[in-house]
Amino acid sequence: MRDEICPGVLSTASLALTLLLAACGDVEVKPEETSGEDFEKAGAQLLPFDKLTDDYISFEEGDVADWKFVKIKTPGILTVTVYWDNKEIKSLIDVFDRFATPVDSRKHTKKLEKDKLEIRVKPGTHFIQLHTEEGSSVYTIEAKFEPFDWELRTDLPPVADEEIPLDEPLPGDLPSGSPRVGVGRTRVHKGGGGGRPAAEPSGAISGTIMRMVPGARKKSTVLTIRLSARDHGVKRGDRGEILDRDGRMKGGDFEIINIRGTSATARTNLSPNDIAHRRRVRIFTGSR
Repeated sequence: MRDEICPGVLSTASLALTLLLAACGDVEVKPEETSGEDFEKAGAQLLPFDKLTDDYISFEEGDVADWKFVKIKTPGILTVTVYWDNKEIKSLIDVFDRFATPVDSRKHTKKLEKDKLEIRVKPGTHFIQLHTEEGSSVYTIEAKFEPFDWELRTDLPPVADEEIPLDEPLPGDLPSGSPRVGVGRTRVHKGGGGGRPAAEPSGAISGTIMRMVPGARKKSTVLTIRLSARDHGVKRGDRGEILDRDGRMKGGDFEIINIRGTSATARTNLSPNDIAHRRRVRIFTGSR
């Protein structure tokens, strides 16, 4: 006597067989399937300053996101640079503060080999997410930080020029006699024109704005500047200019009003909002 098979059991068996055969064919990889612990913020990896770090993301291979974090101890400028080996990748870089609030974002443009973000940051841990919506690429990421007291104390009255202290060391200053040594290697790209900055004009000294204080004059700002050389020759009354990415900032003239060691103070008619994130300056010695 032949065994009779229940139609319902046959249907269930057929469905299982169909699913099994489908699984043996092309397998779709979920976007996050092969990501490591750094796929989410809780698994973010520490990104050291002034050091090039290589990593990889791929939409097709299921590794769509990497999370990094940096620790910020003082107010300043955080610069994040990402070099893409495959510039055709459709990627996004997001930066968040310690409260998980977005502070900056950059969508990659296929014409560019790298993405660069400059962000004014407060003390605390900041997170960086790299995400791809299409494509794969090895990338090199670098984080740099420069102390910059950009938060103005609006609760204090403006100070006169002579009241600006120069005795205290500037954030990030090295002890007297200590050389400033670059950290990390330089990434070189094919066909590149190099990353060496242009030489300063003869008789010019470069510097970095470290602090901005409202001046006693209307709309004026007093700058605290760290000079790039100990043997600088800058004197009171010398003139200078604030630099933008494309050169001299419009209206960015200033006058040196005090000098001590490698620290100087200067007066400009620009407001702190006008100056914004700009920090590079050039001073012309003997320009009085």
